[in-house]
This record gives sequence, C-alpha cells and structure tokens, in this order.
Amino acid sequence: MDKIFRIFNSGKEQKLLDMLYGSIEDRDRAISILRKEALGYCIDKGRKMGFCREDILDLFQDAMLAFLESLEERKIKKNPTGYLKRIIKYKSIDKLNLKKDSKLINQEMPELSTDIDDDRNELMELSELAISKIIKAMDDINPKYKALLHHHYILGLSLNEIAVEQQSTPETVKTQLKRAREAVRGKF
Repeated sequence: MDKIFRIFNSGKEQKLLDMLYGSIEDRDRAISILRKEALGYCIDKGRKMGFCREDILDLFQDAMLAFLESLEERKIKKNPTGYLKRIIKYKSIDKLNLKKDSKLINQEMPELSTDIDDDRNELMELSELAISKIIKAMDDINPKYKALLHHHYILGLSLNEIAVEQQSTPETVKTQLKRAREAVRGKF
C-alpha cells in the first residue's frame, strides 16, 4: 500500500512524509519546514478573509494542532503540505462563519500592514510567545498529564510504548493524552 502512495507523491512531499514518520529529529525538521509554510499560507488566507493578526495567529495555532493530532493518529498518507493547507482552509472557513454568527464581521478591523515580511516576523514572535504560554500552562497541570505529554511529544514514545511503561492499555493512554491536551488548552 505504501508503494502506491509513493507513486502519487512528489519527491519533496514524499521526503517530508518519510521525515514525519521517521526519527524524532527528522520529524522535528519536517514540522519546522511545514510550520513556516503554514504560517505564510495562514497570512495569505487570513488577509483574503479580512482577519486581524490575532485571528491569523489563532488560525495558525488551530491548524498546527489539528495537523499534529492527525500526524499522531497516522492519518496523513500523502502530500503533508496539501493536507496542512486543507486544514487551514477549513479552519479559516470555520473562523469566518463564527465571526459572521457572532456579528463580529461588521466591526472595524485593524489595518493590516502591507509589508508581508514584517507581518511574518511579528507572527513568528507571537507564535514563539504562544509556545512559551503552552510551556507555562504545562507547569500548571497535573504532573501525570505533564509526564504523559513529555513522553509522547518530547521523547517521541508511541501510545503502545507509554502503555507498557504505565502498565495500561493504549486506549487508556490515548484517553489520558486527550485529557492532558484539554487541560493545557483549558489554561488559555
């Protein structure tokens, strides 16, 4: 089955896909590459939809989180860049619909800078700030959840490996991991 997917992937996309499911270092490099592309795409998509900088940053964070969850569940079978762009597309449509529903779309939007490089730099700084907030939020959650997040995302252990370590089932670990992510999100 993997051979079939390799036929349809371009060289760059196949390399990214191999890196995403490879070693921890390769996965980190691939995510870094995709993160930069996602940020640029979020800026472009957000501008077209009239989003302010904060909305663009939220879109970027939501899309990256959804992408990482899909990666964890091994849902990405081909074209990781396209997969991430589709997530951004659907998340931006959801955000726009939410704005329309809450009638925020008619409020005056702050002017967006025309200098793309300045926007990218500012959003990169904001995303670094968001990462530091996530780290701080992790300090405030249950130590068991903190250890679980560390084992899975930092050390790169699979659900099965963590289950063996905790003497539980992978389903239990998956549920606990979901609760740990929700606990971190709840700190925002």
